[in-house]
Amino acid sequence: MTVKTTAKRDWETVRDELSAARQEVRLKLHLANMDVKTQWDGLETRLRELEHKAELGADHMADTILETANALKKDIEKLRATL
Repeated sequence: MTVKTTAKRDWETVRDELSAARQEVRLKLHLANMDVKTQWDGLETRLRELEHKAELGADHMADTILETANALKKDIEKLRATL
């Protein structure tokens, strides 16, 4: 076996490993994007519901609305930190 043959075989091995790693990372990124999108969709729904309740101006619900808003803010910050 020549040095050239060994180098070619080594290159092919590394190339195959890189290709497999690339495919794995692409898949994980795709799945992560889907997960983040799902989380964001849920947060947006909660935000729209909260805005609707606040627009109704229910004074007796002001504390509840504020608590919900703060919880939603924390959840959005958590999601933002993962990006």
